[in-house]
Amino acid sequence: MEDFWTGALWALKIWLYLIVCLIMFPAMFGFSLGISETYMTILFKTLEWATVKIQKANTEERTLNASTSNSEIYNYICIDIYVICIGIESIIEDEVTQRFTSEELVSWNLLTRTNNDFQYISLRLTLVYGLGIFVRYCILAPLRITLACIGLSWLVIGTSTVGLLPNSRIKSWLSEWVHVMCYRICARGLSATIHYHNRENKPQKGGICVANHTSPIDIVILCNDGCYAMVGQIHGGLMGVIQRAMVRSCPHVWFERAEMKDRHLVTNRLKDHVNDKRKLPILIFPEGTCVNNTSVMMFKKGSFEIGATIYPVAIKYDPKFGDAFWNSSKYSMVSYLLRMMTSWALVCNVWYLPAMYQQSTAVCRYTPALIDPPLQIRVTVPVGGFGIRLQSIRGPCCCACISSYIHPACRSRCNRHLCRRNHRFFLEIKNKLCHLDATRCAVNVQREELALQSSRKPPLSSFVVDRLFAV
Repeated sequence: MEDFWTGALWALKIWLYLIVCLIMFPAMFGFSLGISETYMTILFKTLEWATVKIQKANTEERTLNASTSNSEIYNYICIDIYVICIGIESIIEDEVTQRFTSEELVSWNLLTRTNNDFQYISLRLTLVYGLGIFVRYCILAPLRITLACIGLSWLVIGTSTVGLLPNSRIKSWLSEWVHVMCYRICARGLSATIHYHNRENKPQKGGICVANHTSPIDIVILCNDGCYAMVGQIHGGLMGVIQRAMVRSCPHVWFERAEMKDRHLVTNRLKDHVNDKRKLPILIFPEGTCVNNTSVMMFKKGSFEIGATIYPVAIKYDPKFGDAFWNSSKYSMVSYLLRMMTSWALVCNVWYLPAMYQQSTAVCRYTPALIDPPLQIRVTVPVGGFGIRLQSIRGPCCCACISSYIHPACRSRCNRHLCRRNHRFFLEIKNKLCHLDATRCAVNVQREELALQSSRKPPLSSFVVDRLFAV
């Protein structure tokens, strides 16, 4: 029995030595040994192969179903089902509520969080799926949990220790170094691959950084490239412990949104902070809640009433490798972190946008013409055969409509984007009906072509089926 515990102790020591030498030290000093890049390359190839396999199986299934169906009856049934689906979707689906649920994937990413039995398509895919479960839960999860525990423990201990020092440049430098070091370790604990774009637009001291909000991991993503003073809601549990430790060494601002007196206090503290050009830039998520990273909700106006330079930042996660959205009403912080640690990886792109400056308050708080163009981003980033598409981040919704001081020249555009939601709703219905008419015409043309052919009717081709089910 003693030999067993001795061997287990030696195995644990070797495990910790490997983590410290191969992961922690490179993360602390901001370089990589190439392990993450190799892992991501293998993962890209695997998911690409699985996607092709699933698409091929779906095509064969559609062809088989089409060949065994009565073509004319099948056409009528498909049209009826199509009309019913459009009507139900138009009634149930809402643009706002859909932003607070996880994003739907186009193809399966070999994770268990799906209602479709994709893993039973072929024997090879089933074996790869089982191997993926073993790798994620038996190899990656223990490694990531160890790194996360080390990173969070160092963050709490380090910030608490630095907080005991008197205010000086050394304290500020140590606080910044501890924050960045611990966040980099935590990022390695999530197998995060982060791509930063336009670093010449990085937030500077004395400014305010505003970004879209998907989860608390956004802080880890941004702080890997620099330290920020944060503003946010007071949390309990694990988040509360981290918040209380961080505020000891850095002038973070935590507040209770329900307390009106806290709002005035926060505004005054933010004004004092931005007036001191030696302090870190403030990081604010003006949406006030987590959104599923497919769009951006209207920003709250408090961040823009201070009068400081605004540095917009756009964060986009690739959902194919893991769902980064935190549904706080469904999962606790610990449950969410465990879900992330059992995902494949965290692939993220960060765009630093040009700085925004406040114009004359006699005209408006922030002119949409100034803020709209850089926030209306739509880019495609090729990543190993897959594409990341950043949805339109609406400038008028985010920064112009935050205040009642909207310039008359911009009012119609703001109304078109946000205020006249019913008008947009009916335009969407109209477009769907036009698409339905085009589909009906295609079916009628195909039916006439089939009637003109010989008495031996060929089976309904997969091309027609694809046209019937095209949305």
